[in-house]
Amino acid sequence: MSSLPTYRRLFLRGNARVVVAILPILVAAGCSMPISVKYSPLAATESLTTESNPPRAFVVSFVDARENKDKIGSMKNLYGMEAKKLVTTQDFCSLLAEATTDALRKSGLKADLHSERTVNEDIPADELEKYDFVVGGKIESLEVISKPGWDTMKVTARIVIHLCIRIGSKSEWIGPIEGTAERREIARVQSDSFTAALDTAMQDCMRNMIRHIKASGVLLALQKT
Repeated sequence: MSSLPTYRRLFLRGNARVVVAILPILVAAGCSMPISVKYSPLAATESLTTESNPPRAFVVSFVDARENKDKIGSMKNLYGMEAKKLVTTQDFCSLLAEATTDALRKSGLKADLHSERTVNEDIPADELEKYDFVVGGKIESLEVISKPGWDTMKVTARIVIHLCIRIGSKSEWIGPIEGTAERREIARVQSDSFTAALDTAMQDCMRNMIRHIKASGVLLALQKT
């Protein structure tokens, strides 16, 4: 009889272990968190031209090549499992086109945004009449993740794109082009932390995009003499 309490304690401890083991799984299947995305214009970029009458770009919307287009990241728990899925209802493809337009202008080119168009479609000739080339692209990867540490929360963001430059009937793909960012938060991570990390990663991606365009030499044929 005296041993019954011992069995009861072992039984309760066993159940407690099961609960502790299952809890992260239950948390991992938790709800989604909506995240706002934005792009802050660059202060400056490397120059692509010094001409007084530079080439003009017709910038179109990007294409999302990811399998899960709604998900943009996750909040991890201490076990490294997904506690919350991060989603957005905003049009990230159009936002990248806006960012590309800004970066091209900062590099010295002329650029106009036409987010209703994509690089995969045939654009009527009359729309392209005053432009020298078309710029678009596709999103290969987009992710922002938070991970808890001993005294801080680390938020990392990574964006990978491929850029397409079409001159006449010829298209050249440049990439992959990557942008990254990292933040550490002492307090609890809020949605603004993810927004800021993605914004910084996008800026980094745009700066790298200009470097890739410059290194490719694809626009040299458009330089006016």
